[in-house]
Amino acid sequence: MSFFNRWLQQRRERKLHKKSLNALFEKLSDTRYLPARAELEVFFSEPEYWMRLLTLRPGELVYEFWNREVVRELAMYLMERGYRNIVEVGAGDGRLSYFLRPYLSTDVTMVATDTDGGFGYHGLFPVEKMRAREAILAYHPDAVIASWMPKNQDWTQDFRNELSVQEYILIGPAEHMHENHEGFSQTELSDITSLLVSRMTPTGEHLSRAISFRRIDT
Repeated sequence: MSFFNRWLQQRRERKLHKKSLNALFEKLSDTRYLPARAELEVFFSEPEYWMRLLTLRPGELVYEFWNREVVRELAMYLMERGYRNIVEVGAGDGRLSYFLRPYLSTDVTMVATDTDGGFGYHGLFPVEKMRAREAILAYHPDAVIASWMPKNQDWTQDFRNELSVQEYILIGPAEHMHENHEGFSQTELSDITSLLVSRMTPTGEHLSRAISFRRIDT
């Protein structure tokens, strides 16, 4: 094959690749679309498109990109543990709770809460306007989920103080986990951790983890 023909072939391949990326980007632009992890992986080596994903909705910081595999694994774990009253705190736009609900039994209550009721994220999904402590006191959950709890805040004392809480799950980088979890045993949910895709995943730095903290029977 001549140099010119090779150049033409490479040019066609680049155009097809770009067309494919744009089509996938349009799918991901739909806030109610839950992608497979493989669809997100396509952008790991495409910095331009990855930055577009991070800034998809002006004013909203994307910390974690939820995918089908993570949601299924987390829902399966919660069901196996037998929880019936689950509260997500700091839920942002409420996407995680929204995607979890169809995978949970109909007798499971799943409530998303945040201090601004999701309005800071354009109110995409149902989010009740509550601080973490207020949500725990209002719903007395048996399980709590918090994704990317702020580094300068630790809500876990409120989880531990509520006797109904048997377990809380923290998702995010290690520096967001804090250190005091007295009365609870710590276990990494490795099957979930391996599927997480955070804003930092393509760089391999400050990777998200899913850590379970279970109440120790006394």
